[in-house]
Amino acid sequence: MLKVLIADDEYLVREMLKNAIDWQDQGFEIVGEADNGKQVLSQLAHTVPDLVIIDINMPIVNGIEVAKEIYTHYPLMHMIIVSGYSDFEYARQAITYKVTDYLLKPIDDHALLTAVQRVKHELDSRALTIQKLQHWDASESALQSVRFAHFIKLWVESSLSNEQVAANLHDFQVTLPSDYIQCALVELGPSLTELSPPDSGYSDAADNVVSQVLELGTSCLRNAGLPWHVLHRVDSRTLTLIIGSTYGFEHFLPAALAEWMEIVHAKHSLSLTIGISETNSGYDSLPQLYMSSRQQLARKFYLGHGSMIRPTSIRSQEARQSYLAFPREKLSFLIRSGQTANLRAILKDYYVALANEQTYTREAAFLFSSELLNLEAHRLVQKQVTSDVIHQVETLAELAETTIRILTELSVSYYQEQLTKKDELVQQSKYFIMEALDDPDLSVELLSQKLFVSASYLSHRFKKLQGIGLSEYINTLRMHKAVELLSEQDYKLHVLAEKVGYRDPVYFSKCFKKMFQISFSEYKRAR
Repeated sequence: MLKVLIADDEYLVREMLKNAIDWQDQGFEIVGEADNGKQVLSQLAHTVPDLVIIDINMPIVNGIEVAKEIYTHYPLMHMIIVSGYSDFEYARQAITYKVTDYLLKPIDDHALLTAVQRVKHELDSRALTIQKLQHWDASESALQSVRFAHFIKLWVESSLSNEQVAANLHDFQVTLPSDYIQCALVELGPSLTELSPPDSGYSDAADNVVSQVLELGTSCLRNAGLPWHVLHRVDSRTLTLIIGSTYGFEHFLPAALAEWMEIVHAKHSLSLTIGISETNSGYDSLPQLYMSSRQQLARKFYLGHGSMIRPTSIRSQEARQSYLAFPREKLSFLIRSGQTANLRAILKDYYVALANEQTYTREAAFLFSSELLNLEAHRLVQKQVTSDVIHQVETLAELAETTIRILTELSVSYYQEQLTKKDELVQQSKYFIMEALDDPDLSVELLSQKLFVSASYLSHRFKKLQGIGLSEYINTLRMHKAVELLSEQDYKLHVLAEKVGYRDPVYFSKCFKKMFQISFSEYKRAR
């Protein structure tokens, strides 16, 4: 909404002006009113209205003096003068101070509406012009950025001569001496992608963070005495840094970059990983330096996010091993038997070995993880997990964590299934026992045959889960069944023994006394 201030020394006139038209419908809100010129001037600074309606004949400071002050100090502010006099001199002065309209009292509602609409039209036209200019500036800036990015691309690809590089730097108004030149690639941490919706590329929030990171980098480099540099965004998470100087600066650069990394992490919780090339001279050395910085940044896989990586002697790809052998059967057994602690310990040792970049290539680590997951490929398919998940990681630590987590979860699921099956085994045993309690042939061997497991395994599992041996459990049930039957009817010893599965009445009698600490005959008499 546009803002309007109404000034007249007569209260009724002010009320008439406030109610003569629907201000809100015209896009205005009344932000203040005054009954003298001094009050108007004091309110201008904090209300900053778009339109001021001023009565000429106000006390202390009259309307023409107010119009002069507004014209001088607030040239974009619109004014409408109201007066009870059709004095030509007043009208002439009002025109001098760019007053939009001059209305005579008593004020006609339609004349006021027409004047206000004229002001609104002029304000809208000005806003549209400003918007177009801002858009043009932004478009021109974006185009310039695209041109500069293309220049850097051609430069690092060895497509420009020294003279062409120098000419482009001059055109872009960039000072970059080439006596000493160095390149670095800066990768912003993966947390930056959290600021962008999936598959959306850049986002305003991410762009804003990157802009601040660029500003902080420039500030740190300048403070370190390295004013001649190019710091440019390559893609959503990568920046190119080219430093030039007339003197050697390799000893200053690491401290400046370390400060930059620390400030960015403190302000944005964002890691910077920097691959630094060696130093050389001449613009034509940049392509080689750029490739060197790319090679150093690639070592982030071993060193992790937030590392500053300088050139070091690494054995060639051919001299390092691209495969790490491992005991497949042993690891498969650990996974399926639920031995997660042993599994994790062994896998961690293998990843520690793979962290030696002098011995193993990056490909060896990914191949190792891929083959580990292939041990349980069918299981991963069931859980809708594909081996592609490991190719989304950026460091060896992330690769190890992801692979170990997946295999640990698989191992736990195997163990839980085994527990479920073992519980089912016990429940099925109990069911068969109850169904065949009066069968003299009921035994551990018979149950194991019915359940298709070995007798020793069945006995072990039953006792571990129930806390009582299987044979003892059968005898206990038979004794309690005998007591239950006796409570219903008076049975002779041999008849009762047969009803609860004993062929030998004497053996039944011994079992009864052992269980209840009283003989069968004594129990019957005591009933």
